[in-house]
Amino acid sequence: MPYEDPYAAPRAEALTRHDKARPALTDRILRAGLAAVAGLLTLTVSASWTPASASPAHASAGSSVTPSGRPYLPEPTGPHPVGTTSLRLEDTSRPDPWVPAARSRELMVSLWYPAKSRNGRRAPYMTPRESELILKGKGVTGVPPDVLSRTRTYAFSGAGPAGRRHTLPLVVLSPGFTDPRSSLTALAEELASRGYVVAGVDHTYETFATTFPGGRLTTCAACELEGVDDFGAQAVRNRAADVSFVIDQLTGPHSRWTGASLIDASRIAMAGTSLGGASAAETMLKDSRVRAGINMDGLMFAPIPASGVARPFLFLGQPLHSPGGEDATWDRDWAHLTGWKRWLVVAGAVHPSFSDYDLLAQQIGVDLGSSLPGSRSPAGTSEPSSTCTCAVGHSRCWTGRRRATPRSDSARRRRRPAHRGADGGGHGVRVSSAWRRAALDGPGRSARAVRDSREACRDASRRTRSSSAVPGSAV
Repeated sequence: MPYEDPYAAPRAEALTRHDKARPALTDRILRAGLAAVAGLLTLTVSASWTPASASPAHASAGSSVTPSGRPYLPEPTGPHPVGTTSLRLEDTSRPDPWVPAARSRELMVSLWYPAKSRNGRRAPYMTPRESELILKGKGVTGVPPDVLSRTRTYAFSGAGPAGRRHTLPLVVLSPGFTDPRSSLTALAEELASRGYVVAGVDHTYETFATTFPGGRLTTCAACELEGVDDFGAQAVRNRAADVSFVIDQLTGPHSRWTGASLIDASRIAMAGTSLGGASAAETMLKDSRVRAGINMDGLMFAPIPASGVARPFLFLGQPLHSPGGEDATWDRDWAHLTGWKRWLVVAGAVHPSFSDYDLLAQQIGVDLGSSLPGSRSPAGTSEPSSTCTCAVGHSRCWTGRRRATPRSDSARRRRRPAHRGADGGGHGVRVSSAWRRAALDGPGRSARAVRDSREACRDASRRTRSSSAVPGSAV
């Protein structure tokens, strides 16, 4: 059966009138940071989704097909090995929003991070039972029910985390409605290989299957409520609370993850697909620790208020999210993004292209309608690894860390006025060139690779500064 947008039904009810936006507030350092992450996300969406060469034609989601080989994710391109672990977190301060009988909110969270070595076993993508329930929920038949659980990943279970204290940015990933956190594994592994800590959140009772320690499995209780009024707005509010709780648990004084001290709590971003992407703006409104956000192909169920979001934000979507297109919520909220912002449309993409499922569906012979070629690049370059390296260097600058090197009196007189903080207040943003070079170079890289990366980064920075903020730019 063809893929259906899970948000098509409530789309008309979610649209509201346009509001006036307050004057835009920009911060060049935060702007560069989100532009870099945008490049990395676009690279992951485009370069990873290579059509399966063994199958000249793809079957529909309801057809009987024979998968060719074991499904696999794209190999991370960063310099670091990737480790992963999972945590069960329990928020005793609130009941579960979908199952009131559950007096606390339980969450499963996967962490991906740069690891000390590649020792150990590869992490499983999901369990066979999860694979079965997800395929059943999406209406995919004619394939082995455990086929998704066979997917090859590149992260090593329980590998020791690498890095210095308080140096690694944190990116929280929120998947689409009914999708598990594993659906964003390719993006998470790529980011971790580039020096990020990534937290993927399973929003319990919003997925077709979530497995807890001991084998207990929950299913999609929220699916039974999807047709009620204001369901989407309620869901994004709940997810914002989930994400804030996860950030508390990872950056607080009593974190259960042994690598928590590596996280720089002043550099946190959130990205998500579909409902997870729509929840990014809501989370930023409720939690000022989230310094940048990315909505990948998600209908904006909860309108951004007229007061706006003044921190960097990216819309990244399929063609139906073009300006003036089928989804008017992006047009409505564009004016209320008052900081650095971009609106990018990926030609040939479909809704699952912003998760692992487009790639995996092609490999098992299921046609979701995507026409993404495998050679696309966000910066128009044939060397995607340079683009990724540049992304890491800029992302170090998300938070406005003050320059640590001393200045002469003349240098102080010549410097430009300090930019205000992302929310309009505060401190100047200064980043030393030596610090940025260290972020770009990484361990074990040749001098030639370092020079190439720096040049690619300068080129990408020039393109970012000269690009227009007009929405709907094609990539």
